[in-house]
Amino acid sequence: MAAPTLSELLTIPTISQVLDQEIFPAMRSATDSAGNPIPLQVTNWSPFSPWRIISYIIATLRRSDRSAIATRTAAGFSDYCFGNATPPSGIPVTSWAGYRARSWYGVDPIGAAWHGGDGGTYTTRNILLTNSSASSYGPLAQGTMILQFSSGDRYVQEDDAVTVPGSGSITVLFRSEFTVDSATGRNYNDASGVSPIVMVNAGYPGVVATNPAPTYSDVAQTGPGLGTVTPSITPTQGCSVAIRISLTGVVAAGELDWRMVLADGTDSGWTTGVPIDTLDDLFGNNVHIEFANNGGNFLEGTYYYFVSPGSDVVTRGRDAETPQELGARCKALFPSFAFSKDAAGNWIPGSPTIT
Repeated sequence: MAAPTLSELLTIPTISQVLDQEIFPAMRSATDSAGNPIPLQVTNWSPFSPWRIISYIIATLRRSDRSAIATRTAAGFSDYCFGNATPPSGIPVTSWAGYRARSWYGVDPIGAAWHGGDGGTYTTRNILLTNSSASSYGPLAQGTMILQFSSGDRYVQEDDAVTVPGSGSITVLFRSEFTVDSATGRNYNDASGVSPIVMVNAGYPGVVATNPAPTYSDVAQTGPGLGTVTPSITPTQGCSVAIRISLTGVVAAGELDWRMVLADGTDSGWTTGVPIDTLDDLFGNNVHIEFANNGGNFLEGTYYYFVSPGSDVVTRGRDAETPQELGARCKALFPSFAFSKDAAGNWIPGSPTIT
């Protein structure tokens, strides 16, 4: 018997095809132990004929086996598995994308709904709890406090063992009640500084929850280098700032370029060849920036970004990663196959940022 072709492995026959092409021919050619033909009628059976029922059951089981074979075969092809092409017979194999990504590429899906659960990821944010009473509350276990924003979005206490001090305040991390799912309206995109924020579970008299925006966002760095950038002083108006290291060096030795765009759209353009040192009243917007070597150099080609105002959001939730998005991240690892491994034996990462 010849080995099946790829097309045959990927094809799922109908029950009628199994009956006509496999079951009935085998029944017609049946013989006894002496090799004599067994006269077996395969047509004109009554609806409840035992032979018809047995034949149908066998055909159903064989089709199920062929479906399993076709599914396993199709799942072995990336384009099918990651949803970039539709397999023959329309076999749904994108549910295998997570297994393929983990076993072949060592990549974990982001909020994979096809592995159970709601899919998506949680939004987390810093909430300021201010207590006007002299009584402290706590320690409060994770999940104790629940807040509701004016949008109706609810957030659950994420930090554990929280104590709200008497006549004081504390910043506590909360996460969205559910994972983000834009298809059902669960976006959790509440702005900073919204009001009122209602404490769903009462029992903390004097405690008020707010989510003020910090003056600046965290400074994001792209590229190598140990040097750090720290902005301070409240800007005259909101802005975004980019700093590019143009000459490797420590403070007062290297050089940088900077650019600021104000909230009203005014763009400073790039100012180039500036010594790496304190920058004050940047673009006349009252922004003050300190640079620190942090035990190393500022390296040419490194960028630093920050905006003002910042946000109380710590991690922004997102929808579950689609099989196509997961496949794109896996394919981005292909160049790393030619690179060396680190001390732990892991490939040097080549996947794009997933946040």
